[in-house]
Amino acid sequence: MNIIRTALKSLNLNTQSILIIVLAVITTLVVVMYAIYFVIFIRVRRSVNKNYKFREKYNVLSAKNYNLTIQRLAKLANDQTGLKHVVQYVNKFNNYYREQINSVYEPINELCNFDYHFDFNYVKQTTKQINLYLNKIEMLDGSFTQIKGDISGYKNHSSELIVSFKELFDNLIKFLEKYILPTFDNEELLRMVNSFSDCLFHLEESATKLLNNRLIAIIEHWLKNLPALIKMAKTYFVLNKWRVRLKYFIEDIYYSFGILVQDPNFTEEKKQKINTIIKYTNKDLETVHRLLMQRNFKQTQMLLADKFNLIVPLKNELELETKSKNTIAVIYQAFKYWIDHYLKNFEQLKNKLTIFNTNFEKDHMLLEQIRKLSYRSDQLKLMINEINEENQKKLSHKDYLFLISNIASNATNLNDSLEILVKTILDNIAVYENFLFNTNNLKLQFVMLKNYYQANELKNDKLYKLISDNINQLVELEQNLNKNYKENIIKFDQLHSNMEKSFLEALKTSIKQVALKELCEHTFMFLHKYIYESVEIKNFVFDFRKRLFDNGLYEECLTNQIILLNKMKQAARQNQIVLS
Repeated sequence: MNIIRTALKSLNLNTQSILIIVLAVITTLVVVMYAIYFVIFIRVRRSVNKNYKFREKYNVLSAKNYNLTIQRLAKLANDQTGLKHVVQYVNKFNNYYREQINSVYEPINELCNFDYHFDFNYVKQTTKQINLYLNKIEMLDGSFTQIKGDISGYKNHSSELIVSFKELFDNLIKFLEKYILPTFDNEELLRMVNSFSDCLFHLEESATKLLNNRLIAIIEHWLKNLPALIKMAKTYFVLNKWRVRLKYFIEDIYYSFGILVQDPNFTEEKKQKINTIIKYTNKDLETVHRLLMQRNFKQTQMLLADKFNLIVPLKNELELETKSKNTIAVIYQAFKYWIDHYLKNFEQLKNKLTIFNTNFEKDHMLLEQIRKLSYRSDQLKLMINEINEENQKKLSHKDYLFLISNIASNATNLNDSLEILVKTILDNIAVYENFLFNTNNLKLQFVMLKNYYQANELKNDKLYKLISDNINQLVELEQNLNKNYKENIIKFDQLHSNMEKSFLEALKTSIKQVALKELCEHTFMFLHKYIYESVEIKNFVFDFRKRLFDNGLYEECLTNQIILLNKMKQAARQNQIVLS
């Protein structure tokens, strides 16, 4: 039994192991199958998505239609054999493009069947074929787009060119109609204008029909001949302007001539000369007009240049005479009044300036200024004497006005010089006054110090000499001031600082001397009480007064007095005497 049980247990274990193995195998198979299915699903999904993209690109490329462009080219080529090969080429291109579209349609359509996607080799080959077809079709589409762009660019550039030429021609026509055609009746000019107008029409037609050779030929014709028209118009415009300006100049001469002809200084010879010039210039203007109509521009220019060289100086001369006459009429009375008033006041001032000749007789620079001013005033009076009726009749208005202007200018300059002179004199007077103030002030100080010296009966020869010398020097400077004030002022400026120092030194010495003198006198008063007490004291006191005090040696006298007092004090202390 045990054996059977053991056998049954072993059998059960083997069965379980087999079942486990079977289950593992089944599980593995299921996983592998699912993996295979997933891989197949992914590849099929990718191929389906790629086919969707192929279909989208195919729809876009298939929708492209070049028929409209072909129709436009065909329409342009109806009358132009030069464009027929272009139309043929574009038709062939379009047919080939459609063939390629049709060729790629079939494999894309086959891939719409889902079953084909499980044949991976077929899908791979078909996809490669479709890619090649679509890339080729895209290249064809790009080429045709470039062709269209070239055609559009050609059209746009030709349109811009036509617009530029039309604007140029319109501006030229406006200029001709405004400035040239009304006065320039010339068949050659009209022919050229009409020719360019026809060229503009053919230019636009050639650009529209893409007639390149004809378009280039017309443009070259324009570029070759248009400068000639512009040059002709410009030359005529400039020369005609000169002609018109010359006519205006003659009118200006007539106007000035009418104003000046009645003047007594306008001679008969000058009248005849002007009339002759005007007469022949008018004839030459007719010749100029005829030459312009004949397009003889070179001879016209030479003739106009000669006339301008003759007319312009005459016009300027007469205008200047007229303006001078009008100016004189306006300013003459005021000028005369101003000059008379100016001379009257100037003479009075000049007479007053002679006063300074005495005060500043050594100031050669100032006297030279006064002399020059006087000379210039005399010259101005001589010029003013020329403003008289005789010269007014004899001189031209221009020369007479120049004389007036010259007088006014000289008077103004003279006035400026006078202002400078007056300023110089005022500056010198200010220096003069400052000098007098400083010298008088310093002299007064020394005089007061001298009075102080004398009032206090000082006896100091050195101090007295210092005070007296400075006073005498200041008096001498003042006395010589009129002879050469600048030299004395400079001399005083150099001495002023030393004089002030001398004054302070003298003042200090005087005050000190007075103080010492008073101390000596007080001391003498004290000593006089004891001169009868001792012969020795009496002798000392009289000696000090006679030898020192009376000779002004106050400091030495006071020193000796103090020494004597100290000795008296010691003697009194020894003898037990009280000094009062």
